[in-house]
Amino acid sequence: MTVRYGLIGYGAWGSHHAKTIQSTPSARLVAVAASSEASADKAKAELGTDVYTDYTKLLEREDIDVVDIVVPNYLHHEIALRTLKAGKHILLEKPMALTVEECRDLIDEAAGRGLTIQIGFELHFSPLWGRVKALIDEGKIGELKTAHVHLSRFPYRNGSGGWRKDAKRVGNWILEEPVHFYDLVRWYFAGQEQPVSLYALGNSRDAGTEADQLYENIATGISFSKGGYATVNQTLAAYGHYLSGEFIGTKGVLKAKWSGSSDRIRDPRFRLEYYDGEHRHELEVVDKPGELFELEYQIAQFTEVIAKGERPIVSGEDGLWAVKLSLAAQESIVGKKVVLFDR
Repeated sequence: MTVRYGLIGYGAWGSHHAKTIQSTPSARLVAVAASSEASADKAKAELGTDVYTDYTKLLEREDIDVVDIVVPNYLHHEIALRTLKAGKHILLEKPMALTVEECRDLIDEAAGRGLTIQIGFELHFSPLWGRVKALIDEGKIGELKTAHVHLSRFPYRNGSGGWRKDAKRVGNWILEEPVHFYDLVRWYFAGQEQPVSLYALGNSRDAGTEADQLYENIATGISFSKGGYATVNQTLAAYGHYLSGEFIGTKGVLKAKWSGSSDRIRDPRFRLEYYDGEHRHELEVVDKPGELFELEYQIAQFTEVIAKGERPIVSGEDGLWAVKLSLAAQESIVGKKVVLFDR
């Protein structure tokens, strides 16, 4: 079965999605919706497919199974809801939406129509970070007790029209990237524990940015229901892209590292090792990890999900929890308080 895709959004990241769909076996890019005439002309020249500047025209087509939505954060809920009402499955870039209520709205709409939503948390498909999950589940370090994730990177790209630097359109900067790592640590603890509380700190070098509650530097502590905890730290005030994780269990420790000059390179440096309480093991990672590669793995996997009618790897509930944690972190920073979650 060939899965027929429509793509809404043709900015820098959307163009990567388009080319990835075109190179994925059993997937076909039918049409693209771009936000401007300039982006539409670029898409026509680069893709040779039907292109619209009104995304609702794309949704009217009956020869599209899935819509891949790659637009600024504030548009996620509106476009995803219209897509579901048009009877299409969705691959939706993170964050799922800007509020928990909007996330729940999409989950309910999809369930009522028998449609599938998958959220674009590509680290689930990473040969590095996905391997960490497999090793934890295999009991290589015993029961997971503590997770530490740290990212040091260059400032965010502006985004088309500067949307990523606009608090009203981005939501907040925690929803932009730390949302990935909140999802990641919750995934690693899944099956054992659920988040019960969160405390976060944040600041920025620029007073105007901080006044807009857009924080360059954040530190987060998340407590889980059986005594486990995770820390997620990020700075946007550095250079390159350096992501590391340390995962401590009752029998040993796992360590993973990924680094490069940016997040979208094809020649990263990476490493994975674990200590089982007696011996240190350095593991080979055969397939390359990194944002561009993980996008390929994600679209290939989602194409198979739709073709076979299977459950998505990253569900709407996962997307909702990631938004809930991100908004709690923002609330904690602003209110200088611990945020509790219902059990």
